[in-house]
Amino acid sequence: MSEEDRLIQAEDVPEQKHYRTRLALLSSLLEGILAIVGIVILLLYDDDCERPIRLWLYVLSAVFLFHVIFLVLIEAVAKSIQKRSGAGSFYIALNSMIHSFIFLWILVGIVWIFEDYDECKDDFPEGHAFTLFVVFLYIGILAAIILAFLLLTCVVCFGSWQISKFTKENKEQ
Repeated sequence: MSEEDRLIQAEDVPEQKHYRTRLALLSSLLEGILAIVGIVILLLYDDDCERPIRLWLYVLSAVFLFHVIFLVLIEAVAKSIQKRSGAGSFYIALNSMIHSFIFLWILVGIVWIFEDYDECKDDFPEGHAFTLFVVFLYIGILAAIILAFLLLTCVVCFGSWQISKFTKENKEQ
């Protein structure tokens, strides 16, 4: 096989798909920071407030850490995993399940924190403030996603209206 044939073969190889995105890496960095802060708060203020908010923070921090470790491991073995046929589907499925659990756990946290709002506010102010921060952060992220979806929908609807208007004008001429 000549050098020219090898170059032609190298050009014909399709580029590998990347299932990881910059947004996933950014969210994992945010989740890692939130997990570390949550664990530090739980370790420093261990005797205060035995309400479900502590359980919520423990589980949320554990899930965040698991997700960050999962994404770091995927990055570490990305080239060898891409050669397997179902690797991308596995990554997408597991990542979607983790994000779905985080969304549902945030909803549980909202219920628990506002159920007895004043109960832990005085006994566990650091954990209470951190929980409110995480809840409102995720509400803000969800609101931004919904707003982007609505804007995209409006752009598509307006664009299709303009296209149909343009085609009607062309048919009349």
